[in-house]
Amino acid sequence: MNISVTFCVTCCDKDVHYLDQCIKYIKSQTVKPEEVVVICSGLADTNAIDQLFNKCKKNNYIVYNYSKKRLLAGWARNTGGHISTSDVVCFCDVDDAIHPQKCEYLKKVFKDSNVSALIHNYHTPESFGGWEELNFEYESIQKVERINLTCSNIRTKNDEDVAHGPISCRTNMLINKEITYDETISPGEDGIFCQDIVRHPEHHLYYTPQKLMVYLLN
Repeated sequence: MNISVTFCVTCCDKDVHYLDQCIKYIKSQTVKPEEVVVICSGLADTNAIDQLFNKCKKNNYIVYNYSKKRLLAGWARNTGGHISTSDVVCFCDVDDAIHPQKCEYLKKVFKDSNVSALIHNYHTPESFGGWEELNFEYESIQKVERINLTCSNIRTKNDEDVAHGPISCRTNMLINKEITYDETISPGEDGIFCQDIVRHPEHHLYYTPQKLMVYLLN
């Protein structure tokens, strides 16, 4: 069974200049995503909009820009989830580095129908010394039983670091509006989204300690 994956890149007018770097990480994937969606807001300059759309057209990416004002991350993720046509959507912040095996890893993990969403560990820029070869043993993921929203980053029951913004989840969960992001708050929308998955009777959140990205903690 092939699991299709969409990489949904979220950005805004202040960080869209990182898109070239993000494209390189996507092109470096050992297994390519079936689809890439770029969601932007606040980009009003005509030349900048043209550059964004030309880059996406060149790479056969789907792009949507809301130019009237900068909107929050919850809006970008809900919008990207609704546009995506794959089985799984992987949210990517435009300024974060992505492990070259991330798509390959997601395709393996989501073959298990019990997995509704996956969060993972991360490198900081200071700790990053190069990508480790991923362990593809399924036992490396664990079900998340509780969420502590008092932490700036969610931690698992073993108190491990978690990058919960670049979550990967079943696309239908968002399309059917079973669970959606709060578009009115930031920060905090990611933690609440994860908490809603844990509390949902039919969905399950899993975590892997493998470091699938370099997270810019800004």
